[in-house]
Formats: sequence, C-alpha cells, structure tokens
Amino acid sequence: SLQRVANHRKEAMNFQSSRRRGEDGVAMVINFLLSNARLVLGVGGAALLGIATLAVKRLIERAGRAAEDEKVEQKMVESWEELSLVSASPTLIRKGIQGVVMKHVSKATKQQKADLCQNLEVSSPDVLPKPEAKSKRLQLCVLTLQERLQQYYSSRVVLAPHEVKRAQSLALDICTEIQGFLHSRHPDMPLGEMNLGGSLLDDLQVVSADHACLLVPLQLEPTLWRLIPGEETLLTHPLHWMVRRVNLEYFPRGRCYWDRYLVGGYLSAEAVVNMFSKAVMETVNWPSISGHLDCLVRPILGGPDLRLEIRPESETESIDQPLFISMLPVLRESDVVLTAQPELTSPWVNAWHLSLYPWETQRLTQLDATDDGCRRLTLKVLKAVCKLSPPLRHLKTAPLANLILHLSDSENNWSKNSLDVRFQQCINELIGHLEQQALHSYFKPAVNLLSDLSEDQLWRREYTLTYSRGRYTQRSCLRSKGFFKEEETIPLSSAGAKSKTFFPYRSMMGTSGKSEEIIILSDDEDDKDTSCLIVEVEAVKKTDCALLVSSQDEDLVVTFSRRADVLPHARYDCPIHPFTPADSETGAPVADNQLICDQCFCYICDKLASSCGVWCHSGTCHCNSHNKSDFWTSIRNSSLLGELQRFNFTLSEVDCHLRNADAMLQTFRRELSALFSSITLNQPLLPDYSMNQQDLGSRYGPVFEWVTLFLNKADKQNSRAATIMHLGAAEELMRHFQVLGFMGSSSTDTTSETIIMLLHRVISSVQRHMVMADITPLFMHKLQVFYQSRICFPAETSALKNSLCVRSWEDVLLVSVLKGQNVSGVRKDKGKKDVLIETISVVLLRTELLQRQCRYREVCRYLRVVLTDNPKL
Repeated sequence: SLQRVANHRKEAMNFQSSRRRGEDGVAMVINFLLSNARLVLGVGGAALLGIATLAVKRLIERAGRAAEDEKVEQKMVESWEELSLVSASPTLIRKGIQGVVMKHVSKATKQQKADLCQNLEVSSPDVLPKPEAKSKRLQLCVLTLQERLQQYYSSRVVLAPHEVKRAQSLALDICTEIQGFLHSRHPDMPLGEMNLGGSLLDDLQVVSADHACLLVPLQLEPTLWRLIPGEETLLTHPLHWMVRRVNLEYFPRGRCYWDRYLVGGYLSAEAVVNMFSKAVMETVNWPSISGHLDCLVRPILGGPDLRLEIRPESETESIDQPLFISMLPVLRESDVVLTAQPELTSPWVNAWHLSLYPWETQRLTQLDATDDGCRRLTLKVLKAVCKLSPPLRHLKTAPLANLILHLSDSENNWSKNSLDVRFQQCINELIGHLEQQALHSYFKPAVNLLSDLSEDQLWRREYTLTYSRGRYTQRSCLRSKGFFKEEETIPLSSAGAKSKTFFPYRSMMGTSGKSEEIIILSDDEDDKDTSCLIVEVEAVKKTDCALLVSSQDEDLVVTFSRRADVLPHARYDCPIHPFTPADSETGAPVADNQLICDQCFCYICDKLASSCGVWCHSGTCHCNSHNKSDFWTSIRNSSLLGELQRFNFTLSEVDCHLRNADAMLQTFRRELSALFSSITLNQPLLPDYSMNQQDLGSRYGPVFEWVTLFLNKADKQNSRAATIMHLGAAEELMRHFQVLGFMGSSSTDTTSETIIMLLHRVISSVQRHMVMADITPLFMHKLQVFYQSRICFPAETSALKNSLCVRSWEDVLLVSVLKGQNVSGVRKDKGKKDVLIETISVVLLRTELLQRQCRYREVCRYLRVVLTDNPKL
C-alpha cells in the first residue's frame, strides 16, 4: 500500500510538471483519470473508459474549431471510425487504434506541407496559382507524337552531364593505368597513344552511360606490312580485311615486333587479342587500381573480347548499371580503321574487322551541320527504343545509322519540326527491311547488316514493330474519341506500387493458346520502362532467377565444378608423385623418382616415361633428370639434337625438316665410315704420297659416288635442310681424308681433283641457298661458323675458307646501297671501314634474284658499287 501511495504521488507530480501550453482544464482532468483508471477499474474497464474518453475529447476539440476548416463528410467518417472501436474486440481495438494514429500522422504531415505552400504563396503575391494539373492519361490524349517524342528524348534518352563526365573520367583513368603498365612491362611493344572512342565520346550513347571503348593503336612499319581489302582475299567479305607481312626476302621474320603473331604470313587478330588478354587482363594488379580509383575494377575473362567491369566501391553510391570498358586493338591507315574483334570475324583467325562506325558518324554529323537536321537525334531515339525493348535489343547501332543514311538520300527535310514524320518513316522502312531480311550498308552495299540475325529473330522484331505501330495508332484514335476502355490492371507489388496493364498480344490477334509474350502498358511518366514494352516470358523468368542470385550477400557463387585434368608434364613437375632433384646421379633412382603417372614424360627422351627404355637403368637412370641441372641438359641436347648439336642449334630452332636432315646425316656418317673401313682394310697405315690421281680416284671411287648420291638427295630438301646436309657431308668427307694423311701435306699431287670438285659443289649450293632462300641472319651466322671451324681444307684450297662470308639482305651497307643512300659502297662504323666486296658467284646470284623480282634500279645501283674478285665484271 505504501508503494502504491508513493506511485500516486509520483504520477501527480509528473502530471503537474507535464502541463502543456494551450490545453484546457477538462483535458488535463481526463488525462489524469485515464492514467489512474487501471488501479480502480481494472484492465477491461480502463480500456472502455479510454475509448469513451477519446471520443468525447475529439468532439470537444472539434466543437472549438471553425466548421469550414474540414469537410463534413471526412469528419463524419473519422468520427464513426473512432466510435466503432467501442464494440470491437481487444485485438481489433489495437489494430484500429494503430490505423487511426497512422491516418492522423499522415494528415498532420499533409497539413504541414499545405501550410508551407500557403506561406510561400503569401510571401510571393505576384506568382499566380497554377491551374489544377490534368491527369496523366488526359495529358497523353492531348500530346501529339512530336511532343511525345521530345518528352521521351528529354526524360529517357539523353544522358545527364554528370553521368557522362563520371564515365569518361573513369575510362580515362583506366586508360592511363593500362598505358603506363604496358610501357613499363613491354617497352619494346610499338603502340600509339591510347584514347577513348565510341558512342560515349561522340554523344551517341543513350539511356545510361554504361559502356566505353578504349582504342589501342598498333604501330606497323609501312615497308613491312600491307593492308589487303576483304574483296581481294580468299574470304571475299568486304569487312574482313587481312594484314600481310611483305618484303620477307629483305627483312626476314624477327625484324618487327609483331612478327611473333604471324599465322600463315598474316598478322593474326586473334593472336593479338590473346596477347593483350594475358599481358593486361590476367597480369595487371586490378585490386590495387581499384583502391586507387575508389571503385571495384574487375576483368571479364573467358570471352573473345577484352572487357573491364567497374562498379562503385560502396553500396550507398551504387548506380543502376555498372560501367563496362572494352579494350580494342586497332590498325589505322589513312581513313581505314581495322579492329581486332574475333567475335565478328570468327572462324578466321587472321581476319581484321573493317569498322564503318567512323564513316557513318562523320557522315551523319556533316549532313546535320549542313541543314541543321535531326538525324543524330532520330538515331538516338531509335537506339533508346531498341535498348529499352527486349525483342529489339539485339538491333545494333549500325543498321539504324545506315537506315537513316539511306533515307537521307531520298528525303531532304530533316528539320527538328519533322521529327515525328521521320521517326514514323524510319519505323516503316525498318519493317520493310526486316520483311526482306536485308539491309545493305551505305558505304559497302555488298554487306547485309541483318545477316547475323536468324529468320525467327527477324520475324519477332518485324512483328514487334508492326504491332506496336498499329496499337499506338488505334489507341490514340480511341482516346481522342473517348472510347478507350482500360484493361484489367495487375499490381506489381502489394503496398503502394504503381499499376501497369498486362495483356497478351496473341489473344488480341484472334489466336488461341497460351501467349508467349506480354505487352506492358504504363502511363506513369516517372517509370523508367517504356510506355509500350513487349517482354518475352522466358526472359522474365531468367531475369527473376538472376535477381535471386544477385540478392545474396555472397561475393562468389559456385555454379559448377569438376576435378581438373592432369596434362602431359615432365617427371619433375608431376603433381601426384613428389620429385627429389639430384645434379648428376645416374647409378640408381633417388628417393621415389622412379614413380610415374600416366602423363609423365621423360626429360631426356621427350616421350612418355613408360616407353623410356632406360628409365631406371643403372648408369643412365633418366628418372633423375630435370631442367635445373647442366649435366642433364647437355645429355638432353645431345639426345634430341643429334648431329645438329655441332651447328650450335637450340631446340627452338629445330623443325621437322632439320630433324629429317639430321637422320639422313647420321645414316650417311655410318655408311661413309663403313666404306672407308672396307677400303683401308689390308692397306698400309701411312699414306702413299706417290699415288697419282688415277689410282686415288679408282681406290676411293665408291666413296665419291656415295657422297655425290647424298648431295643429290640434299638438293631435293628445303633450303635450311639442304645447307645442313651439304656442310655435314663436306665435314665428314674432309675429316676421313685428314685421318688418312692426305690433307695438309706439302705434296699437291696427293689431293684428288674429285675432292676439290665436291667441295666447290658444296660451296656453290650453300651460297645459292643463302642468297636466294629465306634464311635468317642468325642461322646464316651459325652456318658460317661451322664452315670455318669444323671443315679441314687442303693447303691449295685455303682461299675457299672465306667463300661463305655472304652478307645477308638485312646488312646495313647492302640495304643502303640498294636504296640509293650509299653510292660509294664504303661505310665507317666506330672507326672501322666496311667495303662492299663479294665473290663473283654471290654477285651473279644477287643480280639473278633482283631481275626475277623486276627490281632493275636496285640491280644498277648494286653493280655500280660492288667490288668482286673477277676483274672482267
């Protein structure tokens, strides 16, 4: 009881301290009785008393106000809503009180807004009150197509300046980062200045600034490359150009940086794209760039194009769509622009796409500047309509731009007042082209811009445009006559969502069955969708699924996984069995090095380890071999290169022709050794210097016949293999005669004329291949070193030792003479004097090749300057 008395006193003090200004005594007494009714009447009585008191209080408050402040009907409804709570259950009482409270809160908010508006009107008496706004449906009936198109352009087509500026700023930042990375990592890559291009830069992007294009110009030397039009290639497609490597006889492969991306003598667009994908998309530290730019930058891998996705870092700054930046390698020659787009030129890996976008954009701009036309405006409206309508979304910019260019040839009036007429005319023309399944390019009439669309896709787009045009005309006519009847609306959400009208267009055409597509009609101008939108049901389902996945908070969703396949590998790289390296252990396997999987290869034999005959053989033990040991590397080179190791070749320089030449050389070496052994058997160890030429020829006749037969076989091989076989045969022949003691003696009678003739034949054949064939300077240098260091010459033929000192076609002095830049044939380099001197055989070969190529001026320049050992020349 004491506690209850204390509570009564405390509540009385709170009552006295919480008196508000403007409240009368009756309201204060009622509040005090309500606060203490629970103690006297209980819970149920207190509830009934509170409801009754609330009703009396409201009646008292309304009695003191002016009658004209509120509507009579609204007062009656509110009064009955409050009085109806008296006979309700406790649950309904609670829900009813919440509804009444929320209604009064909203009413108070509206009253405050009305007071503010009234204050503004009083403070500015010059501003006249606006007439009551017409309903949106009535506005649609009144607006003409011209006004509707202008309203559509200003509200949905044109981009906000801050949005365009933001997208361009992000694209330029990414451009700077990529260019700096390529200059630091690949300083020898000949690239031009990267810049932005595409619709974002040309003010032709609509709806949203969601994509940009980064142009990466490749720099090609005009003397080494030639752009071939598509009509002149085997593809015969006007948009599929090719880039041919020329002057290979003077500037062999390796002279230009882009030679490493040649496929069949042509620069491969697909190889260039793959290079940029590995060098940029897979290598750049994108998280670091994301932190620097305060946004999330992510490369899109796995596709045929080079694209980046940029999203805001914080969710509060999120936008409707991310920004996609496409990285596009391009080649420019005057007004021709070729792009590396394998998705457009597939399956031709060597083809480059001829971009007509610069020509089309420039032509539209010139025509609009001439007559102040609306061609670009019409193009942007058409692009927005196609972009916001799913059935028309696959119509690209090129067909729409060429449609307007074709129409400009027949129509002269393109003023902005005729926008509605030209828009309807474009729609009619587009429907006609879709019916014919052909829309030819303005600049390349042989190109059908609708060829990439299937017959079903063309029919869907034709039907969409035809039906939308007919429905718009019919609906406008019915609205103007007052006969338009609204369809049944289906709300998109349960609480406060705006409604749209859905009806299947197939049922309106008089057909039966389930509709595959739905037309959405919306009269809400704040809605970002189109007022007439045709949505495929399958697309809606896919969109719903995508939203469900994106609604999750996880950053990564695994949709599919499988166990990785083990590719062929060397034994030391096996992911299943660990490898223990050893430098030169050949006695026995180290640890578990003999264990192999199905894909293990022998490092020495370069074949499957299961087929290696000495995998665990004591003394050779190939299971311990690896690429980090010089011992095993030399054994591998000896095993794989064979006789070619004497030429100091590497494995990367050896092809199938050189391997065939190596096999033939090994056979020749064995047969030649057998012949010499059979001839010298039962012969004295010391040579007989008194032997004449006839006796020497008759004794070693089978040897000379075998060598001649082998040289005849070598002449039938390609240039590189032929030179190897000739020099290898000469080296083996001269080595055997040196062992017999016929080389290097003071007696000149012991040297057979047949040997000298064979040696001259080898020299002339190698010289012809060096001059006439496509042999690189590095390969030629290795041949010259082998010829001078490993072949033993007779004393009387020592002058032949420099016979293979042939200049390559890339020699600086020779090139300057042929181009007419050097008329003396003398060049000084770092104090050394270089004179153009060549043997008569080399001079004849060069003139023969130049005459065959009809380069007569260069023949004359060369013959005026060159010095030779033949005084008759």
